[in-house]
Amino acid sequence: MITESNRKYQSNSGAAAKKFTLIELLVVIAIIAILAAMLLPALSSARATAKGSTCLSNFNQLGKIIMMYLQDNQDCYPSVYSWTSPGAKPGVSYYLYDRGPLANYVEWPKAKPGTGDFLYLGAINRSGGKVYHGPLLCPEINEGNMAYTQNDRVSNRPSTANLFMSVGIHYEMANAGRPIHPVFASKVTNPSSLIFAGDSCGKGTIWYHSRWQEGMANDKADYNISVRHNNAASILYADGHAEMLQWESIPSLQYDNKWSSVDWKIDF
Repeated sequence: MITESNRKYQSNSGAAAKKFTLIELLVVIAIIAILAAMLLPALSSARATAKGSTCLSNFNQLGKIIMMYLQDNQDCYPSVYSWTSPGAKPGVSYYLYDRGPLANYVEWPKAKPGTGDFLYLGAINRSGGKVYHGPLLCPEINEGNMAYTQNDRVSNRPSTANLFMSVGIHYEMANAGRPIHPVFASKVTNPSSLIFAGDSCGKGTIWYHSRWQEGMANDKADYNISVRHNNAASILYADGHAEMLQWESIPSLQYDNKWSSVDWKIDF
């Protein structure tokens, strides 16, 4: 027979059984902390991998854009130089911007900088107190990358204090530092070996010394390919295909001389 006192005892016993002791709570918290410590690096790595995939997809899109441009312009690659007027000295104008040769091949954001400033492809720039993101901007790049950093495999060397260009064009393909010479695809030997563009450290141009090396001079390090995707970089070749290259595989004049005419050549 269940008496009133038995009911109260059973009720109180059930309530006590549902409570956790301090030790049990601490054990649960410790287990959660351990699981979090194990999962966070994996999540961080997965996030970085996803950003790298997005960046590589951007370069694949750029490759398609370049191929369309070649078809529409007599097999000629776009140039970073343009004439201000007939007979005048050419002025620098990076073609990856909203008023350059590729302007009609890209869907540009409606919000653009004011008169006298450009919106660049694959770049972040400040103008009039606002920050603008150009199409195909590397997902690893934000406003913080406009702050200059020292030499390293991943360094920030913005083009200006208000402009970081995440896509860099091969110095020779861009005709930088030379008289105007249209580069025709038919004049490029082994275009599948010639790097047309890569992850830039901010300048918007990559040079022969594309792989950063310890002790490299500043004027060379400015034009390195930046391996900001788990020690790898997105690369676009002159034939339009793109791939991700580890730092050790990026061409270097100092080590494997992959930028020499042994693998490729441009007949101007």
